Amino acid sequence: MQKRLELYRTRKFSIKEAKHLADEWLYERFESSVKTSLAIKDDFVYEGHFPSSEHWRTITRFKRSGYKIHLIFFGLTNTELSALRVKERAIQGGHDVPPYEIERNYYGNLFQLNKRFENIDELKIVDTSAQTHKVLALLKNGEIGFAIHHGKLPGWFQKGLPKLFRKISSRDNKNPFGALESI
Repeated sequence: MQKRLELYRTRKFSIKEAKHLADEWLYERFESSVKTSLAIKDDFVYEGHFPSSEHWRTITRFKRSGYKIHLIFFGLTNTELSALRVKERAIQGGHDVPPYEIERNYYGNLFQLNKRFENIDELKIVDTSAQTHKVLALLKNGEIGFAIHHGKLPGWFQKGLPKLFRKISSRDNKNPFGALESI
């Protein structure tokens, strides 16, 4: 956002052209950071959304280079709550996100996580729907280290992460004390 404003104000580009140039600048900067980290085997942290296979390419690059992938997934009840949080952030000066992008991120993130959770070295899933956040599950290499009982998992988890939900349900049905197990 700052780069867009800088380009718009100082170089007198149209808003559309400033956005395009800022997006290119950001992509190039991100790629440069990825390449540098891979070359020197440095830690790398990325905060963002992963709604499509394309977005997982960077994670795959690091995984293939021997990195351990640690993912903290923050889930919400629905897209309406996500949109409300975006609006609150925008009012405080943060960037806004259009509704179609909120839906793409919400459903795409769940779909991709459900598809790929077994390939993540350490995964923590947190429900951030309420004021107090709640850890729902901890996994290591796709195996459940901790999970609340499947009957207490929120609807978004059950519907959006069906493969993982079945895994937790199966564990709970085999061992009624499964939620207390740890790796």
